Amino acid sequence: MTADSANPAPSLSSTVRRARPEDAAGIARVHVAAWRETYAGIVPQSFLDQLDVAKRVPIWERATRFEVPQVHVAVADGEVVGFADGGPTRSPELAFGAEVYAIYLMRAQQGHGLGRALFDAVRRDQREAGRKGLMLWVLEQNRTLGFYQRLGGVTVGRKTIEIGGAALEELALGWKI
Repeated sequence: MTADSANPAPSLSSTVRRARPEDAAGIARVHVAAWRETYAGIVPQSFLDQLDVAKRVPIWERATRFEVPQVHVAVADGEVVGFADGGPTRSPELAFGAEVYAIYLMRAQQGHGLGRALFDAVRRDQREAGRKGLMLWVLEQNRTLGFYQRLGGVTVGRKTIEIGGAALEELALGWKI
């Protein structure tokens, strides 16, 4: 997951809003590009090379048509530069009601408050849905781990996952909401 590391407010030319189906191509583009930026040197390059924007567009078209997951986009100068989505937890054993499923922001847009704004949008949605507690999974080697910790996330779980044939450690971070 990629997010920004600073807390300044987003610029006037950027905003965070609910995603619409017409944002799907932009979300898919960010999804693939952010994976390649974030996970280079962590995830096998062969896995990153096979990521396909066109295959992700229909997934995001569907996701933006429904209430859950709740998808938000960061838009700068009219272009989707980040997204976040969340909903009910997929890890009920950790006793959190809500989960950030994904949060990605292009590296060039980091440090301007958009990552925090995306995170806050998901947290607000989950609070309004009456869910107690918010969590997310992040690769232990992901350089954005500190961003989540600065937002108050504490480690509440750990597991080993496989991506592209590599065994990687993933941490669960949790927040009260």
